[in-house]
Amino acid sequence: MWTGPTGLGVALWLSACGLSEQAPKASPKSEEPAAGEPAADSKSAIDDEPQPTELTTETPAVVELKLSEEQQADILERLAKPRPQTVRLTLTDIVPVGGKPPSGAIRIFLGEGDEAVTAKTSVRDPRYAGTVVFQPAHGEEPQSFVLDVAPVLAELRRRERVALDKPIRLQLLLIPIEGDDPPRPVTLKSATLSVPEPR
Repeated sequence: MWTGPTGLGVALWLSACGLSEQAPKASPKSEEPAAGEPAADSKSAIDDEPQPTELTTETPAVVELKLSEEQQADILERLAKPRPQTVRLTLTDIVPVGGKPPSGAIRIFLGEGDEAVTAKTSVRDPRYAGTVVFQPAHGEEPQSFVLDVAPVLAELRRRERVALDKPIRLQLLLIPIEGDDPPRPVTLKSATLSVPEPR
């Protein structure tokens, strides 16, 4: 059960060789799915065999997350708590294009807004769900990330910027890290929303 801050989403980096914590603090490893597969103890929303999505620094990649009625009910129950309980967004198997280790970071936005997302969009934007940073030391190995997006979903519902009975708009934008070269394009295998089963 998520008991962390109710502000921005919390990012985790997962890889096939283990778990490395990204600030801010992450949930315990036992709650997170293994890299490249959805959590066995969760109900998730994911397209069947989706085509990889390319991420660049030019325009955000857009992915639509579709929920079944059961998944909608599960998430609504989580968001209705005085402190919203964990709803996971999992970005699975991100790999570099061109055979070189990835660099930079991915800025993540959920829901609808008045303006298009760009590299200049503020992290104070209510759609902002978090930023995940690549680990170049792992070379060309696929990297996966998990964020708790319950706080941002709750705020977006309050602002009527997201409806769970319609596809949820996910926007992903590559951004450079200060002092580094511009990041190279990467591909994302899939994006998943899931609710962990009560223990």
